[in-house]
Amino acid sequence: MKVSKVDFSSLLTYTPRGKDKEHFRSRSVMRDLKNDVVLPSGNLMSTSIANMIKRQLDRYPFSDYFNENTLLVPTPKSTKQQKDELWVPQRIVLAMANNGLGKMRECLSREIALPRSSTSLA
Repeated sequence: MKVSKVDFSSLLTYTPRGKDKEHFRSRSVMRDLKNDVVLPSGNLMSTSIANMIKRQLDRYPFSDYFNENTLLVPTPKSTKQQKDELWVPQRIVLAMANNGLGKMRECLSREIALPRSSTSLA
């Protein structure tokens, strides 16, 4: 099957550089999400993000992405997955599925390691 178009959206962005308060905050949120930390609320960051999406879905331009036919697919890391290693995209997708935002399908795997995007020259 040839796919010529894939719709996507991003809820959060961060800046790898910058010294303003908002730049530091964006990196802090990124680290918390990458480590799926437990927040003061007692929820994992992945669960809090999914809850926020569900609560505020009608505010987002991508609200029509989520329905009973939506497949939520966690993307593999740039490296090959190790047994019992934290896989945050899977946790985010599971939390989204638990919030009724779609159905989780683990159908992608990393066969060849890639250079990390955070260290790329792009």
